[in-house]
Amino acid sequence: MSVLQSIREDIAAELRAARYWGQTQRLLDGMGTDDLVDTARNLLASANPTERRALQHELGPYLVARGIPTTVSDNLSPTPPR
Repeated sequence: MSVLQSIREDIAAELRAARYWGQTQRLLDGMGTDDLVDTARNLLASANPTERRALQHELGPYLVARGIPTTVSDNLSPTPPR
């Protein structure tokens, strides 16, 4: 694989992850805080590896910004990759 092809694949993966997070954030934005943690756990459990990486990166800060205590958001443990 050439360096240029590798860079293109990395960019494509980043774009897919950003698109997935954008869709997920809109879904979460429409929820009350009572449902956020359960939904986050369900999303992590059903995510493919690319989606899981996006969630692991974005979900903690998002939940804290929505008023979920850091201790809860830090303890969301994703299901091991399939």
